[in-house]
Amino acid sequence: MLLAYHPNIPYRTDEDRLQRFENGIVAELSVKNSSLSEETKSIWTWMCMFPEEVDTKSLYANIAGDILKNVKDAGSAKMLACVMMNKEDGEDMPLYQAASPTMSKVLSPYLRIVDIYELNEDGIQEANSTMTIKAYDSHYKEDDDCSNVVITFYSSR
Repeated sequence: MLLAYHPNIPYRTDEDRLQRFENGIVAELSVKNSSLSEETKSIWTWMCMFPEEVDTKSLYANIAGDILKNVKDAGSAKMLACVMMNKEDGEDMPLYQAASPTMSKVLSPYLRIVDIYELNEDGIQEANSTMTIKAYDSHYKEDDDCSNVVITFYSSR
């Protein structure tokens, strides 16, 4: 496992090996009230952060999607999508904000509001007493006009 997230090893695309990672992550999160070990978090983060220019077959995005589907607890899948990671400047950042566009698309269904609405990238606007979020309804195709939704939160009435 120590070499699991080293980018230059020849076995990083070995499907049997990646299947073992998938099984290990799913098994670790299948225990009630579980959390990720540091080792598993490192592997998960590495897979999600792998540059898509190098992963031309979307191998890691497919494996990550399978992991998220196979985790039995929806809360655990959401936790995987929101794993916190350290940036170079020392600040924490959720994984979904740093992942590649392909991986962000894999993670986005697990970031839904009320399990229906997915945030648009430029979708949050704040004012004095309101916050407006532009999203789309996942029941429709993303480019369908019916999918556009605006949600407004009020701090006081």
